[in-house]
Amino acid sequence: MKLFIVTVGHKMPDWIITGFNEYAKRMPREAKIELLEIKPEPRTTG
Repeated sequence: MKLFIVTVGHKMPDWIITGFNEYAKRMPREAKIELLEIKPEPRTTG
């Protein structure tokens, strides 16, 4: 099983990485878990 935690932003605060690491420790070893950072798109008007 593969799980993705997706975050949107430029640089994630340390508490997000700490929380992710804690969450990953609680998952079974068979579950592959990744933290993906996606940069936000510029906002458009309208």
